[in-house]
Amino acid sequence: MRTSVVSPVFVGRRAELGVLDAAAARAREGHGGAVFLLGEAGIGKSRLGAEAAAGHGREGGRVVRGRAGSAPLRAVSEAVLAATRLAGTDLDPLGGFGPVLWRLVSDAAPAPDTPPDPPMVRAEAVLRLLGRCGRSEGCLLLLDDLHEADADTLAVVDYLVDNAAGEPVLVLGMLRPDPGPALATVTAAATRRAATVVELPPLDRQETALLAGRCVGAEVPAEVAELLARDAEGIPFIIEELIAAMVEDGSLLRDGDRWRATGDPRSGVPAPVTTAVLHRADRLGPGVTSFLQASAVLGRAFSLSTAAVTAGVTRAEALRCLRLATAARLTGPDAGEDPDRYAFRHALTADAMVAPLLPADRARLSATAAAAVEAGGGPQPPAGHDLRLAAELWAAADRPERAAACYARIGRQAVDRGAVATAVTYLERGLALAERTGKPELIADLLEARCGALVAAGDVVLVDALGDRLEALLTTLDAAPARRVTARLVRARAAAVEGDWERGLADVAAARRLAAVEPDQGERVALTAQLDAVAAFLCFGSTRPDRLPAARRHATAALDAAERTSLPRVACEALQVLVRCARNTDLPAAAGYAQRLLVLAGRHDLPYWRLLAAVEAATIERERSNDIGPLLAIRPDALDAGLVIAVAWIDFHLATAHLLRGDADEAQRCLARATEASERLRQPELQGVALAMAAAIAACRPDRAGMEGLLASLSQPEVFAHGAETWWHLRAICSWLEEEPGQVLEELAEADAAGLAAGHLRGTGHRSAYLFMRVARDLGGWAEYDELIGSPLAQMSSHRGLLAWSRAVLHGRDGQPAQAAEAVAAAFAAGTHTALNHHLAARVAAPRALAEGWGDPLAWLRDAEEFFHRSGRIRAGAACRALLREAGAGRQRRAGHDAVPPRLRRIGVTVREYDVLRLVAERLGNIEIAQRLFLSPRTVERHVGSLRQRTGQPDRAHLIAYARRELAG
Repeated sequence: MRTSVVSPVFVGRRAELGVLDAAAARAREGHGGAVFLLGEAGIGKSRLGAEAAAGHGREGGRVVRGRAGSAPLRAVSEAVLAATRLAGTDLDPLGGFGPVLWRLVSDAAPAPDTPPDPPMVRAEAVLRLLGRCGRSEGCLLLLDDLHEADADTLAVVDYLVDNAAGEPVLVLGMLRPDPGPALATVTAAATRRAATVVELPPLDRQETALLAGRCVGAEVPAEVAELLARDAEGIPFIIEELIAAMVEDGSLLRDGDRWRATGDPRSGVPAPVTTAVLHRADRLGPGVTSFLQASAVLGRAFSLSTAAVTAGVTRAEALRCLRLATAARLTGPDAGEDPDRYAFRHALTADAMVAPLLPADRARLSATAAAAVEAGGGPQPPAGHDLRLAAELWAAADRPERAAACYARIGRQAVDRGAVATAVTYLERGLALAERTGKPELIADLLEARCGALVAAGDVVLVDALGDRLEALLTTLDAAPARRVTARLVRARAAAVEGDWERGLADVAAARRLAAVEPDQGERVALTAQLDAVAAFLCFGSTRPDRLPAARRHATAALDAAERTSLPRVACEALQVLVRCARNTDLPAAAGYAQRLLVLAGRHDLPYWRLLAAVEAATIERERSNDIGPLLAIRPDALDAGLVIAVAWIDFHLATAHLLRGDADEAQRCLARATEASERLRQPELQGVALAMAAAIAACRPDRAGMEGLLASLSQPEVFAHGAETWWHLRAICSWLEEEPGQVLEELAEADAAGLAAGHLRGTGHRSAYLFMRVARDLGGWAEYDELIGSPLAQMSSHRGLLAWSRAVLHGRDGQPAQAAEAVAAAFAAGTHTALNHHLAARVAAPRALAEGWGDPLAWLRDAEEFFHRSGRIRAGAACRALLREAGAGRQRRAGHDAVPPRLRRIGVTVREYDVLRLVAERLGNIEIAQRLFLSPRTVERHVGSLRQRTGQPDRAHLIAYARRELAG
């Protein structure tokens, strides 16, 4: 029987293992985290991780494993498969995240128009699955070889690191300290204290000798220990390999219960691992070394069938060689359930096997292996993992044409799965290889695929130059018009990502000229419908004076053509643009388009568009009434479905709604969610909107310095159809809350001038505020009011209340108190969900109402004072109190004011009067009350009289009864 040369027990690393055990214990208690083991190849990262996982399992915890490698998202896919087996295959409890997980592990191609899963949605789906696995015992996610991870895997890891703390999930990753994206990701996580990094040093001399003794079951001779300390340099893998070589070549022999060295113990110098591995392989018999070298060309993990073809041996011979190598612990079954998959015990073992190959021999083996991998052993095309391996092998065989073709297929598959960062990387490699061939058709194919991937990734800096090259090649190739139109559409969508609407529209115009010569009538109609849909979106986002009519015209044309030719997705795109156009001019019409979109999506079973239709409808209701109920209702569904951008816009709308309600803190919480999404997606449009919304929140606090700083940080003067008119409006709101009425009017005038200069309908939020302030200062009249009340703005909640207040002031000015009171009632009804505008207007209207004798301005001022005080808007609240004092409503003290019930505050009961009322309820007389409150009896008498007047009670007895009812309620 062969002596084991692998330590059966764990040696050393007690401090590091303690860190891992503590983190796993926290995960079992529901407080997850992330730990990364960092060390060079062979240092023992995997063994330490396995030891921690075993300890976690002994405590009842669950463990799922994944190893980064050749396929995009391989580590994540393996972990998802393992987790679903632990948790059961039913993913229904995960809602919309279930399909996301299924797409991670399935090789089935998605529907052509299925949008790729955004990286954050994919990561959140994995986090929820792991949380479900560990909900009662804690889940340890073991990720090995992260230094080989692709960009999309690292994006998932980065998200898990930032969000595991709130879940019963411990992320335990292992990687080498090689410079690259993986190390950068881990370093950044450690810097922001989201993860713990444990660097594994080499074993010291004592631990090296102990490990060697554990490998052979007894202490090794001193000279062997010295050699291991010198040549192995504390690397456990090299220690084990050198010990194995010594035992097998007889230089280390068992002598009873001891070991002794015979002659000079061999060491693998200058390449100890290579020497040890090759020596062990050679001793396994004829053919084994050549088979293992052919297998190693395929990488650390390999298919037995492919290795047999590469080596030129039968499957039976391959199995014979593999059994011998496995017995010698050079290889073993790969992780997973595929019986055809095997792996070298360490990556260094595979490297050692191919090291002595001549370049010509390695190229020959690589070409044979690449052809075998592409053949796939069946009628189905190779999966992404196999395609990547085939590409690498063709490149190693110096066959750039074959390698480039594989990379093109890999890139397109990655885009379909949503792994756009990975797609960009592989298509860049493929294009470089295609350039070496000089074949224009292949180069054009890679250029087209790379441009599409860059647009999908939002990284469009290079698309213009690449697009020029692509069009030149397509012209040289005399490509079909449809293909040239598709190339132009990619450029148009890239322009939309950049916000370069005019360039995008120019690309659409060029594509139309190409589509006009398409000989196939049906193809021409379909191309035109797509072009119109893209043109509609570009026009809507542009700054053209006719942006809305043009967008509506293109969208209508796209919709008509799509309905005639059964292109439901194009029809949905067109309807969405029509919804957004109508939201600016006619909310009922917008609601009608949203309903059509909902019906169309339901008829064609398009859940993506069905949810977007519901989002559009909820947004319309928010603008109509500022009711956030529909948005809150649809948000979980959109989140579960992975509509990350739609969820970000929902959060932006919620933030706006909360600002209008006067709740800047809740608006900030909504904005934080949207900002996180915009940063993760790296969408300039969303990032600009987030900055603008942050400036709006600062204006409404008010925080002028913060507002101006945020506005100054905007990279573009306009953000999603909002420009100078909106920024001046924000300044005016800030000045309004700072009690600077003259400045308010000046800034609103600037906003109005900027809006008129824009020449088209866009950010019009200032219009009703400007009208109201002009009317309140006797600068505006009925003509201005009639113009605005007849505009689409009157349909929107943000304007209706201020329009009603303007009407009230106009009626009051005309000596019509009854009509003014009716207008105030309308303002109160409109102000239910727009408290900030309502109370700002009430504070300005109250002095006029007091002077002109209409309405109940004291009640308005008390309500406004209460609102401004509770929301921390100090100057506005102080102004309300000053007006109340000037009106003879009594001096209102803020100290202790919150103790006065709201219904008593509203009728003007002060803090001191409330103190008196509480003692009146106890049936105390004026002298007793005076003694309790350290007041004079005359002062108490005045307070009691004021209380009777405010509460409408005819005498003290009725006041006592009233006080008892109020204090009891």
